[in-house]
Amino acid sequence: MNQNEVATLVIDLKKQLVAEFPFLKNWQVTYDYAKRRAGLCNINRKLISISHFHYKNNAIETVTDTILHEYAHAIAFELYRYAGHGKIWKEIAFSIGAVPKATGLFKVPEAPWVLIRVQEDKPYIIKLGTRYRRNRNVKYFMLKGSPSTQGQLYYIKTQDFNAYQQGELLFAELTLVQ
Repeated sequence: MNQNEVATLVIDLKKQLVAEFPFLKNWQVTYDYAKRRAGLCNINRKLISISHFHYKNNAIETVTDTILHEYAHAIAFELYRYAGHGKIWKEIAFSIGAVPKATGLFKVPEAPWVLIRVQEDKPYIIKLGTRYRRNRNVKYFMLKGSPSTQGQLYYIKTQDFNAYQQGELLFAELTLVQ
């Protein structure tokens, strides 16, 4: 989906919901660049935000569900001063056509970096997680409760990590970034 299609979808959904919940006229919808979440409902600012990456990488049904999910939060707050994914929110989400689940299955862009641990005495790596940004001070970091891991954390490019996992790159060929 492109931004014009999403904007049209948002306008159409808002018109339908405002007919039943007039207070939603005061809520705004905006877009952000979040990569690990699809949407956001900020009850203090009366703002719903949808990720550019979400609508560009997912089907219209998934994006529609995300928008309805966030509107369910807005309705739950306005009617009951409720924030969360509990019974009240689930009932509202279901009633407006959203899947009443806290999280959904959707595509996210691949993170360019993998955070790894390299033990000094062994030439192999342990994947700790993926990252969209590198922290410049990772050489000073350690795993919680393991001060001996300080200096053992590195970043490698995701494509290099995948090649290493498939046996296409040897440990000595990896570029470790600290």
